[in-house]
Amino acid sequence: MRCCSLPDACLVILPNNATLQQWRRGINRKTAPAQFRLHVAGLSASALASLQGCLLQIHDPLFPARLRHLERDASCTASECYTGIVHEPRRDAMLRRLALPSSPLNLTMLWPAWENGYGDVIAQTLLPLGEMARLGTLPRALAVSGMEASSLTAQLLAIAPSACAFERAAPAAALRRCESRCYAAVEACTVSHAATREAWEAMAALDTAAGWRERRREAAAFAEERRGARGARGGGGAAVRVLLAAREPHGTHSRAVRNQAELVRACDGSAVDAPRRRWRLECRLLPAGANVTRQVELLQWADVYVTVWGGDTINALHMRRGGVVIEMVPEIFARDGPKPWVGQHGDWITRSRQSHFGRLRHYSMPIPSNATVVSAQVRRCEEQRAERRQKALDGKSGVRRSSRRSAPAPLELNPALFSWECIWNADLWLEWSWLHNALQRALAGVFASGAREGRTRLGKSRQTADEEVGT
Repeated sequence: MRCCSLPDACLVILPNNATLQQWRRGINRKTAPAQFRLHVAGLSASALASLQGCLLQIHDPLFPARLRHLERDASCTASECYTGIVHEPRRDAMLRRLALPSSPLNLTMLWPAWENGYGDVIAQTLLPLGEMARLGTLPRALAVSGMEASSLTAQLLAIAPSACAFERAAPAAALRRCESRCYAAVEACTVSHAATREAWEAMAALDTAAGWRERRREAAAFAEERRGARGARGGGGAAVRVLLAAREPHGTHSRAVRNQAELVRACDGSAVDAPRRRWRLECRLLPAGANVTRQVELLQWADVYVTVWGGDTINALHMRRGGVVIEMVPEIFARDGPKPWVGQHGDWITRSRQSHFGRLRHYSMPIPSNATVVSAQVRRCEEQRAERRQKALDGKSGVRRSSRRSAPAPLELNPALFSWECIWNADLWLEWSWLHNALQRALAGVFASGAREGRTRLGKSRQTADEEVGT
């Protein structure tokens, strides 16, 4: 974590009755009410002003492309601040005037990227915190700007029971708003996935703390397998267990596989060929909206996890060590979309500084453009793009269009010419042969890798090892 230290500081929490509106629509910083103030007495006014560069590291948790701009408030008076940092000349006078309870601890404040989201919160905030908890370096007093998803707040509170939200907390949620309090120091910090060394281990620590799985038991089983023992599921005749994720729509982000039940029926009981053997498949569907306990149970069952590109991919970290992840990505988005977006989920789940053995294996499965379900939303997006292109052409040629608007001609949609902006959240209709080929390629890769390591792990008890991972 990178932190700006504010010694002898008091956090004053102000009412915020618009949490849900802010999570849905964001915040207009020019008109937004204050959510908190920091009164700082441990620095001179000039020293506080010199922290502006440090404070510029902090990004807006609802719009991470924007800065949070706490540094603009470092020299304001209490009456001028809409939310920010107030300089106090004397500590004793500050404590008497504010009359707040004091704590000898340092408070660590974090602004999770997309705090109202899912995958980004896990990758950019929870995994680094899970790794700190595993290594015993987690701050004792922790506060976040907010966190909406209940399963994520459960993991946070499992490792930091006193954690609280200093900007937004949902009514009746487990993560409560912070109380106004003075601290020995307040650390305004940023954290990102780059701070995570072992993504699988970090998630295992979070899950174990939440009571969803038992990391030590997994470690023992995986260590036994590494010594060459047979797994509990049998040897060569065991089936490969495939789990297909049913995506739950989130706003305009659907990306659902319309024929997912048909795919599972075609998959279950079928087989794929790998070098020197034939794998029998046992396939299930991970239901959309399943509670987190059921999700973890099914992901622990699976050898192979198949999901559409998006936040569901990061759920693969609930799998046992050595699992295979097939991420379905529309080929137009993979080709033309922002490269950091296209590859980020695979980077998140495979992040490790250890050897390849036992790490999750990620495979990208390109989806042809003709698999896109052309919904009214996709058609409207493409029609708006066509109108913008026509206006640009008219402007270049000097053509003046009539003020009387005529009905536009129906747009003939060619899936091969779709733009990534219009189809990256669209639903899909997949052929079983596409998924079958992807499974065959992935399992062939696992077999080849396993042969180099002296064993294959599919169809066996691929569990986590305690070994060599900083423990």
